[in-house]
Amino acid sequence: MEFTNTQSGMKEAATSQDYASEFLGGQNAFEYFTPVAENIVIAPLSSYDQGCVELIQNTFNDYLQDQIDFEKAKANFEIAIRERYPEITEIQWPE
Repeated sequence: MEFTNTQSGMKEAATSQDYASEFLGGQNAFEYFTPVAENIVIAPLSSYDQGCVELIQNTFNDYLQDQIDFEKAKANFEIAIRERYPEITEIQWPE
């Protein structure tokens, strides 16, 4: 029960009893989600986004597997970013 990439498909699902959820007491959640989904704006991606996502997933995997601590995972990510994108000279982490 995921969204499709077509408004017409989601409008059809929103009005169909086939998508009523037993968990929701027979309600069709698409009836509520579909109208607001039209307002979702996907921000443009930069040329760095895909690479950064890949690097953070790769470098933090060891942390998530409890093999290294958080600070080491951050340091590994910073090294990987600098190797892939040498023009990035500073990485700022939220506090």
